[in-house]
Amino acid sequence: MRRPHEKNKVADWDALKPLKPSYALVGNVDLVVIRQSDDEVSVLCGRCLHRGALLADGHVEGNNLICGLHNWDYSCKTGICSYKPSERLKRFDAWLADGGAWVNEEDIVEWERDNPQPYNRDAYQELYADPRGTPLEPHVGYIQHLGANGRGINSAAIFAALSRQVAEDAIIAVDVGNNTYSFGRYFECASQPGLMSGYLGSIGFSFPAAMGAWAVTQEDDPRFKGR
Repeated sequence: MRRPHEKNKVADWDALKPLKPSYALVGNVDLVVIRQSDDEVSVLCGRCLHRGALLADGHVEGNNLICGLHNWDYSCKTGICSYKPSERLKRFDAWLADGGAWVNEEDIVEWERDNPQPYNRDAYQELYADPRGTPLEPHVGYIQHLGANGRGINSAAIFAALSRQVAEDAIIAVDVGNNTYSFGRYFECASQPGLMSGYLGSIGFSFPAAMGAWAVTQEDDPRFKGR
């Protein structure tokens, strides 16, 4: 066993709650630390392979670590993704000693050389930037560029304008994630009913929900007709 040094310590053992993901940073690599039992700890690369979300913000179900953004799941012990087994989080050697959980910093720095991390903690969105986007979101990069250079539009201003413009009998369909957060925080609801999903993985919910709301307005039901 390597002799631990202070620079390798990722958590005080007593501060780790069983099966509660904890955040650590070594070099420029975000880590997720999981206390699995009284004498076992797992340390994995702390970024989801889907969109780069911090896995320390997720939770553990059974033997799997669940990403809090889109519910991708990874084995706490191996890092293998149950949803897509070809994907695997890097698992770093970790051990317990002197009341702490330890890793070898050299191993992590060496891994980072082959896997450079795109997160700038001093820039716009800091730890929570999404440098990837998806083919379904071709404008994510441009939107982040505008925000980083002071040319973005604050979500509070957008929802303040919507609060003034949306009819009181409108049926509002709201997507998941930041859309739901901003809507709930900034939109001043009058009497508009809302359609929302309680499932984090249901991205794109608002479009079919809006189609369903439109279809209802074509019926003779006086509660909805003509909206």
